[in-house]
Amino acid sequence: MNLNIKYYVNQAEMVDAVTLPPNEDVNEWIALHVHVFTEIIKQMFLQVQQQCTCTHMTIQNIVYANEPAYDYISKQIEEIQKYLTDENIFPQQAGVPFSKSFLPVARTIFFKQLRVFGHFFLHDNQLQNQYLLPQHFKHFVLFTREYELLQMTDFDCLQSVIQTIM
Repeated sequence: MNLNIKYYVNQAEMVDAVTLPPNEDVNEWIALHVHVFTEIIKQMFLQVQQQCTCTHMTIQNIVYANEPAYDYISKQIEEIQKYLTDENIFPQQAGVPFSKSFLPVARTIFFKQLRVFGHFFLHDNQLQNQYLLPQHFKHFVLFTREYELLQMTDFDCLQSVIQTIM
């Protein structure tokens, strides 16, 4: 699996980044994006982890955890990594079929990623101006919508951000 994280310059490139390539397995395509978005989040978190002083994990005025955002995001990354290394969910060998639990787990991971992206976007000003956060989040939104990996209501607390970047 090639985890080449690319920066998309225009809308056409962004659409291409979301579109399933010919002869590609949709589960493989989704798995690739789980890995890509996880790496993006890890890179961004490394940049802000020392400055993150939010006492609660919040998006807008919604508190998702009564623990510091740093701790919450660290735990989310650890949980996602556990899923990614579970070969019963994410096969490491080409040609090994994906289990029936793959899509539900992928949806769970994308939901965790959405919360982290949301917190970055609304509470970590350093990331808003650097590291191409709007572009990565737009790619994330387009991808999860295209493959119906999240419910539209999952995005409710981020509608103003989504309207701005789309």
